[in-house]
Amino acid sequence: MKEFLDYDISYPDLVLRILEFFSLKGAEKEKELWEFCSQYEVPKGEQKLQPRIISRICDRFCDMGKMVCVRRQGAMGLHNAYYSKPLDESLLAQYRDVFQHQFNSRIYGFEYIYRHYKSRTIPIIVNTVDGASMGSCFRIYQGIATAKHCLTDGSPVAIRGYKKEQLAKFPVYVSRNSEIDLAFIMTSESYIYNNGEPRVLDNVLVMGYPKVPFFLDFCTGEKANISAMADLRLTPTMGSIAAEGEIYYPRNLPKMLLITAKIRGGNSGGPVVNEDGNVVGIATGAPKGEGLSDDQVGYGMAYPIQALDEMIKENNTIPVEFMDFPD
Repeated sequence: MKEFLDYDISYPDLVLRILEFFSLKGAEKEKELWEFCSQYEVPKGEQKLQPRIISRICDRFCDMGKMVCVRRQGAMGLHNAYYSKPLDESLLAQYRDVFQHQFNSRIYGFEYIYRHYKSRTIPIIVNTVDGASMGSCFRIYQGIATAKHCLTDGSPVAIRGYKKEQLAKFPVYVSRNSEIDLAFIMTSESYIYNNGEPRVLDNVLVMGYPKVPFFLDFCTGEKANISAMADLRLTPTMGSIAAEGEIYYPRNLPKMLLITAKIRGGNSGGPVVNEDGNVVGIATGAPKGEGLSDDQVGYGMAYPIQALDEMIKENNTIPVEFMDFPD
């Protein structure tokens, strides 16, 4: 995100403010870039806006069809003139945070999306007979979503940020279909969330905590289709949705997503997020069952987020033993 100099951090409301400023109402004429830069009140301690960065943001909006550039003029684009269609003020007042997140996602890309979901994506430690293993979960709706096997492969289970006494009070929902690898812990916390419909060929970001031997605090990045920048092995994997499957081994599974990013161990249970910043799926390991189900080509699998909605409606709970997350 160096082309935007981390403006999403320094000026979190900037992108939406740009759209509002250049919005045409009634007999107004298009406005010039310098006008916005001069009237925008920067947060205390931050530097003044750089016109070249604002020009890039406006041009990105033009590429998206949200703005139109009617004139390019002057050094650094200071006299570039733009206009955007009026925003629905009633919807904006009600869902401002949602709009701001969506526009930030489209303008700044996956680095912003990673930062946004980083605090919501948390590790699970599972004590199995073979030792401790790592899994992932994320905060959404009024609780925590994860892969079921992260809660049932061993006992007890620890989730960062929660004491065992807290977790013991929360119901844990799973599907009545034992082959569906989803779980939801109803904590009754409230989170702003953005969900979307997964589509074939969408670019997505898969976040989670793969187990990296000998490293407790590890930032990793693989540029091709993988990008990472995080603490405690939180690894975003960039890929695209390759296919949808109506039928998959074993039988009676919902539609699955095949993703061109490997879901490695601890990534299971993490969110799959598209370029709009919407959660479209939950990562899972390849299901075991009839036939040869082991993945030989490096794809990952995920459930569409809508499968979580349907699972919660089943109102089926299971007991899980929890422990405190180690410091």
